[in-house]
Amino acid sequence: MATNQFTELNLGSGGSKMDESGLTSPEVGVGEVRRSRILISGDSAYGEISRVVNSSIAGNEYGLVVRNINDAPSGSVITADSASVDGDGIEDTVVTYTVPGSKVFMLTGFTATGDLPGKYTIYQGATAIMSLRTTSSFPNLTHSFNIPPLKATAAQTITIKVQNFVTGVTGNYDATILGYEVNV
Repeated sequence: MATNQFTELNLGSGGSKMDESGLTSPEVGVGEVRRSRILISGDSAYGEISRVVNSSIAGNEYGLVVRNINDAPSGSVITADSASVDGDGIEDTVVTYTVPGSKVFMLTGFTATGDLPGKYTIYQGATAIMSLRTTSSFPNLTHSFNIPPLKATAAQTITIKVQNFVTGVTGNYDATILGYEVNV
């Protein structure tokens, strides 16, 4: 059973007190242990110290609301492929990833390279998400996202396409989709 207790800090010099709860330890021979209380919200002495409960919030509680982590990774995805692309300015697919059933895909980055300059575009289904170009001087792209810019659901596709603008010359292009899957 928890009991309220206080520990005086800086003994003998008029130090402040630390608010604690005393608990009986389940370990044999330990007895009572004390844990510091942490004020979650407000600065009222007692009225705003929050209890941990396993219930939905009603809207008038004080405290820190927590929830299950729904976007925890269940597996990483690294999908790579290559394509030879004519220099006609028409987009061709380099790599495609299809999200499996009961999964959600979170894009964390991609890499791309080619022996000729190209414009790479990432698609979610038929919607273009972003485009980046390579040049003769900078033929490699590596792009990562701290916050995934897209969340694709089951059966949706993520595709990287490239446009080769070097007229009459076929280029060889590689691309890799990087991300992780989440169980739903």
